[in-house]
Amino acid sequence: MPSFSEQVPPHALEAEQAVIGACLESALGRMTCVQQLSPDDFYSARHRRIFEVILELDAAGPVNTLLVANRLRELGYLEECGGFSYLMSCINLCPTLDTPDAFVALVKEKSARRRLLTALAKAKALVLEESRSFDEVRSEAEALVLGAHDPEPEEIDPEEWARQVEVEAAMVSQGLGGRRRVKTGLRYVDSTLKLWPRKLTTLAGGTSQGKTATALAFTLGVLRQGYRVYYWSGEMAREEIWSRMAASELGIRYEDIEERRLTLEETQRLTEFMRQLEQKPLVIVDTPRTVANIRAECRQIAHRSGQVDLVVIDYLGL
Repeated sequence: MPSFSEQVPPHALEAEQAVIGACLESALGRMTCVQQLSPDDFYSARHRRIFEVILELDAAGPVNTLLVANRLRELGYLEECGGFSYLMSCINLCPTLDTPDAFVALVKEKSARRRLLTALAKAKALVLEESRSFDEVRSEAEALVLGAHDPEPEEIDPEEWARQVEVEAAMVSQGLGGRRRVKTGLRYVDSTLKLWPRKLTTLAGGTSQGKTATALAFTLGVLRQGYRVYYWSGEMAREEIWSRMAASELGIRYEDIEERRLTLEETQRLTEFMRQLEQKPLVIVDTPRTVANIRAECRQIAHRSGQVDLVVIDYLGL
């Protein structure tokens, strides 16, 4: 059996050719392909080059075999990519030009497998670095493998960003929503603080000034809106967090919950609250974590259950 490094990476050349053919011959098929694939998804260098030209022409106007061939010739890549006859052969390999979904899915799958192989190779190199701690190596290796499922999003240029703003502004003006943000259900917070995706919000204050209480209020509010929350605490055990949440939500003194000085009615309300909390998309972690740990766990949650909308870190030791 060939060694790990000698094995040919997963690929599907005929599926790549079919995708190229759909892009050249069908506007509908091309739309499907350009929305779901990037040049890096193609194993063949010539197919990557052809798809780059297709994307360039598609952004500017019409696309057809002649235009793609001419652009490749201008760039000096036509012969390297097989010439005009190769482009025509790609069209013949796609029996469903308007609906190339199956070929697109196959190209994406092979691309994902190659990314995973690359991640595993990097993880193997990490494991062999015995000068580093096991926990550190494991965290980075997990992040690499999980990250193989989600390639880094491409950076957008200013013009593309402006187009996004234009679309979202039109949606807002028509009452169709707009830019997505996480809401807490707390009117003052939602109108002033505003939790946007990828935004870091820091709650600052002295000792015992309510930072954790505020973070828990945000968490409960976000959960009520149906969002998924990852809550990491470096100070409190999970049970103490539950006690604080219950006290905030039920109007019972935190000290009474901790000391178990509860009436039967309060105990029943507490039990019902915890039953409901268990059904919420909430993950509480009360053991030491690194940034890489937290990132890896959030990716695991996203793949298993759905996107994590809010990450709460309690606290930042500045």
